[in-house]
Amino acid sequence: PLLFRHLTIAGQLMQVRAVALPEMTTSVGVTLIRGEWPHGPRQVVVSAGAAELASWQIGSRVNIYGTDFEISGMVQTSENAIGSVWMTYAEGLELFGRERGFQVAYLVLNPGSDPDRVQAALLADARIAGAYSVYLEHAYTNSFNTSYSNLRILSILMVIIALLAAAFGIYNATSLSLLERGREISLLHVVGFTRGRLRRLLMARALVLTLAAYNLGWLSAQLLIRQQRLQGPVD
Repeated sequence: PLLFRHLTIAGQLMQVRAVALPEMTTSVGVTLIRGEWPHGPRQVVVSAGAAELASWQIGSRVNIYGTDFEISGMVQTSENAIGSVWMTYAEGLELFGRERGFQVAYLVLNPGSDPDRVQAALLADARIAGAYSVYLEHAYTNSFNTSYSNLRILSILMVIIALLAAAFGIYNATSLSLLERGREISLLHVVGFTRGRLRRLLMARALVLTLAAYNLGWLSAQLLIRQQRLQGPVD
């Protein structure tokens, strides 16, 4: 059994895994390269990629799911995960709760086995069909990394569209204001406002509208994301 979460830690998306210590040291493709395996409470090991992303060292404190852990060692993993954090299965159950149980059953194949044939045999098993999915780990990791990259690209496109829409809306609002307030602008000219000064005034007004629209949109997005997390948390 293995617990598997994707969490944002130290500003970076990480894979957090909890597995029994004997399996961690022998069966799941993790090799210790520095430090020690977790040998006490609230200890984790991290992949070299995760340590580089978050500037971690052995002995650093890491906050995971609201709990502080100490990094006891660094490991090298066999798959191409962006960054991974490993803890014992008991620590994972205590951290994430026992209500949902484990998410993944991790199978270690005998040397010489054909992974594709094993996967096909499991998928054809009537006890598994329709109730469980069977993945090869590298295929699952590659699929997640691809999906994450696509989501990042989509989010960037949405930001660009939102900024263009905001700029277009502000332009229309400013143009409408100029048309409606031609008399006021003429009076400003009469009392001594130069064209340059009026231009700076209008630019400052547009900037205030832009900042107000951005802050309102950011607040609305945060409230929406929080509501969605409460209704269906993503693990």
